[in-house]
Amino acid sequence: MKKVIITLSLLIFAFTSVSAGVYHFTPTPADMFDLDHGAYYGWGIDHDFGTENISNVYLTIKNVNNWWPEPNMLFINMLDQMDAGLYVGVDNKDEISNYYDGQGVVVDSWTDTDGGPNGDWVDLNYDFASMGLLDDFSAFAADGNFGFGFDPDCHFFNDKIQLTVVTDAPEPATMLLFALGLAGGVVRKKFKKTV
Repeated sequence: MKKVIITLSLLIFAFTSVSAGVYHFTPTPADMFDLDHGAYYGWGIDHDFGTENISNVYLTIKNVNNWWPEPNMLFINMLDQMDAGLYVGVDNKDEISNYYDGQGVVVDSWTDTDGGPNGDWVDLNYDFASMGLLDDFSAFAADGNFGFGFDPDCHFFNDKIQLTVVTDAPEPATMLLFALGLAGGVVRKKFKKTV
């Protein structure tokens, strides 16, 4: 009986200590220099999720506004390979174009139609699972390195850019069945010895 109690205690501890992982990543500086229109930006991240299953990814740009009151675009691409950290390149093209065109997967080509000092300041929220980008992100992150390319074709003031990655814990029902199966095996073994 003592073995059964110890086994159940260990299983309950293991069951309660398993939880989903939530990872937050922010570039330095967090606003990417307010995404100045004279540059393009590469943000690389090194992180090994190991055997964790990525269940969702959220990319958020907080309180963003185009500085000029006319439609301008912010291009965002998810990239397979990017050196860790923030890279800023010079973008001196007059026409609206995406520096990262043809690279990785396009997350968005966002147009701010209400910019300027009196325009709306909005949060851009990208839910990769609902956008069908989760498999691409998981494939890109599999080797422990991934990144994002931002090309603002105007100056996009913002407060913070953040990536949140959520990983799965084993399902509670599966863990409970596993625990009960192990406990049942110990009880059966103990019962056979006493008979």
